[in-house]
Amino acid sequence: MVSKFYILALSILTGSALSVASSVSSASGVQPTLVNPTPMKTGAADASSNISGSLSEVFAQINAQEPLRRAGLRASVLRQVQFVVPIVVVVEDADSYLVAIENWEGAVRYPILWDDGSLVAREHIARFVRAFKPSQVIRISDQPDESWGGSEEQRQGIFEKTLTRAIDQASPGWQSSLDQLGKEGIVSPGMVFTNTRDSAWAGALALCAGRIQPVVFLEKPSSPPQQPMSMEDADRLEREIERAARTSNLNFADIG
Repeated sequence: MVSKFYILALSILTGSALSVASSVSSASGVQPTLVNPTPMKTGAADASSNISGSLSEVFAQINAQEPLRRAGLRASVLRQVQFVVPIVVVVEDADSYLVAIENWEGAVRYPILWDDGSLVAREHIARFVRAFKPSQVIRISDQPDESWGGSEEQRQGIFEKTLTRAIDQASPGWQSSLDQLGKEGIVSPGMVFTNTRDSAWAGALALCAGRIQPVVFLEKPSSPPQQPMSMEDADRLEREIERAARTSNLNFADIG
């Protein structure tokens, strides 16, 4: 599904930007060449060397950098190939938020602000719009294929379907998209852990889609928010996170 919002976003981009967005979205074909490569100083002997080339080539060169710098470099490169279009989308509930997120797709991004009807929210939205200076502000109230709600398993399914569409609408699943990128050496540093019954699920979805990172669903700690976590909850959370990291096929035990 390609909505009018995605078409609007694409129409603002230049032809070269579209080609990069298409390449990153499909995770196949010729990888885009990064414009204006940034010099990466790794020592006196090679201080003038640049990291440049296609996305997969850049990630291969990052692996040769100092371990402490690799994660930051990978995150920086992924930000550089994304395109933030000059529109702001305002949503008012979970369903319209899902529609807005799923139409990011690939490298195309636009800010999404949640208006809960409070004066504080509207002040924050106004402050952001004044600073961002978008060409348009769009308020949407569209309904997704599946409304947010139901059991925890149903919410997880909706979360994952939305994430899949946000990364690549032609993909059978977000895992397939990340696996294909991984085969080309393109791995976003980090994993996102969340619970779909926690109010922070919306932020977790944006992190996954925006940074092209995997999601892991955890049991919500019994401790109230902003209160010290019990030792039992902390131990369980640590075990679940480590178990998920070990089964993800991502390197996490060593620096870089």
